[in-house]
Amino acid sequence: TEPFQNMGAQLLREAATKTNDNAGDGTTTAIVLAQSMIQKGFKFINSGAQSVLVKKGILKASQKVIEQILEKSKPISTQEEIANIATLSSGSKEIGEIIVSAINKVTKKGIISIGESKGLETELEVVEGMQYDKGYLSSIFVNKLTNMSVEFERTLILVTDHKINNINEINHLLEEVKAKSQPLLIIANSFDNDVINILALNKFHGILNIAATEAPGFGDNQKELLKDIAILTKANFISKDLDMQLQNIKIEDLGQFKKVII
Repeated sequence: TEPFQNMGAQLLREAATKTNDNAGDGTTTAIVLAQSMIQKGFKFINSGAQSVLVKKGILKASQKVIEQILEKSKPISTQEEIANIATLSSGSKEIGEIIVSAINKVTKKGIISIGESKGLETELEVVEGMQYDKGYLSSIFVNKLTNMSVEFERTLILVTDHKINNINEINHLLEEVKAKSQPLLIIANSFDNDVINILALNKFHGILNIAATEAPGFGDNQKELLKDIAILTKANFISKDLDMQLQNIKIEDLGQFKKVII
């Protein structure tokens, strides 16, 4: 039964990951709902229901639930409304006020994340950064199970528009990174599946603290976004247009960033 148990665990993990990607919260709720739907689904199938019809029923019901939630939801806009919800959710007026201050500083388009303080005070810190809509390419890279995310500090970053077809293209670099004992994020145009599997195995066995994501955008837009990431992280952009080869990358070509969240 172990392969089937693993399949079920992967389904729940995928539900949590997608929820976190779309909403940034609610992973526990997603797992509870998914588990209930799976159990009830099997109950009906074992009673003679057709699996295709069960699936259609779940999708139809979920659409109805979404419509009801949207109908009953109330958009908020004023600082007072934001403060009330933040205070109620956190159970602290102080934290509620800090959240309002954070939203005012970074605007609604900014990213607000919560981290563990190294002191006794609750503080607000604003740092420059960027966000793009690409996630990790293997759930093995996850190191924060509470929200199914990858979080690195003092991260080395490889930025390239190459497709990484073979692990041998970057093996020499991985050895250098291993010696530095810092996490590595690889941002590339795309990856061969075997490359991702090998990187994931290295992470799983504790050989490398690593993650990989595909580059955002397409074509010329992708190149411009990668240039922006390279500038922000002080990396050398390993570009096909400049005939730069992956085999020739040195550790000095890598950028570095204070904190990375995927």
